[in-house]
Amino acid sequence: MNRNNQRDDIEKNRFYSDFSFIFFYGLIFIVPFVNITTGFKAAVTGGLIIVGEVSFWVGGLILGSEVVKKYRSFFNTDA
Repeated sequence: MNRNNQRDDIEKNRFYSDFSFIFFYGLIFIVPFVNITTGFKAAVTGGLIIVGEVSFWVGGLILGSEVVKKYRSFFNTDA
């Protein structure tokens, strides 16, 4: 596998990881408008948060340590 194909695969995986993370957290904003009980809304919201976090970290594992280091340096406030 040459360098360009590897880079394309990383970018594609990063897109899917970001998309799934944003998708699950975005669904949280829709939950209050759905006609279900309040308790079920709370359960669905909690489930979406858990699934969103899991998808984010699984994506980080798939993408590798380089991408995670870049992500961490982006939020590092010590610089």
